[in-house]
Amino acid sequence: GSEAIEQGRRLRPDVVFLDLVLTLKNGSEAGREMREHNPALKIVYCSTVEEAFLTRKASEAGGDAWIAKPFTKSELKKTLDALKVGKAKQEVKHG
Repeated sequence: GSEAIEQGRRLRPDVVFLDLVLTLKNGSEAGREMREHNPALKIVYCSTVEEAFLTRKASEAGGDAWIAKPFTKSELKKTLDALKVGKAKQEVKHG
């Protein structure tokens, strides 16, 4: 989480994918901090855990989309396309 924050400050990306389960700082904490430094940042949370509370936590942390791991290239493209056209708060499931 801490490394993601540092890289986000340095690189100022348009989109980041963050796992909700990270060391030192979890993904939702890292996402909040990254958004403070880059308000236009699009955040896609991902995890192997598909439980409702994790999805809610991602949404509460300001996530723009949620995708379950493992995901396919097609699901990744669908998520990125949704971000481009402003379809926020989208959940994309694998399978």
